[in-house]
Amino acid sequence: MSVDPMEWIKLVLGSSFVATITTGAFTYFGSVRAKRRNARNAALTAALSLERYARDCRSTMCEARSALEEVDRTQSYDPIHSVALPKFAFPAGIEWKAISHRTEVELREFQAWVPSVQRFIRAGEFEDPFGYADDVEFKSAEVGLRALNLARRTRRRNCVPKWIPPVEDAELESDLARRFTEIENRRKRFAEQRVSSRT
Repeated sequence: MSVDPMEWIKLVLGSSFVATITTGAFTYFGSVRAKRRNARNAALTAALSLERYARDCRSTMCEARSALEEVDRTQSYDPIHSVALPKFAFPAGIEWKAISHRTEVELREFQAWVPSVQRFIRAGEFEDPFGYADDVEFKSAEVGLRALNLARRTRRRNCVPKWIPPVEDAELESDLARRFTEIENRRKRFAEQRVSSRT
């Protein structure tokens, strides 16, 4: 039984069309998966950097407190000058274009914010050494908390698993929050006392 040549042409064209659509679909979905994977990798790298920085902030917070105690013991301001809010920068290899613009803006703004906090603290280093150390401790807690919150949002937005801190960091966020609240409350009480003493 002979087959009409037109039927063959229709069959071949139909097969080619299906193959083209299938290949295009595989390419598209493969590209989508690759983009999501790149976004997760970039988000994970950023989050890990922020979480590591929060640990550095806690260490600096403790160093500032120890420096104040050392000043009381030695009657010298030298220990205070060795403490400072740690520097921060994201790794150079982060693929910013892989993550959403909103997330990129928040991450880059945080990186730009840290130096401004450092300058604010340094402004009072020689004017009031005790106040400087107190600022280092307070701002270390504040910046560390903000870093953890930003890391949490970055993970959540990009479907990166929640951070499970190791045992030594299990109390990281609570340590930062507790010290931040203590210093903030002390400063409020001091400000209220100054106001009441003037009236």
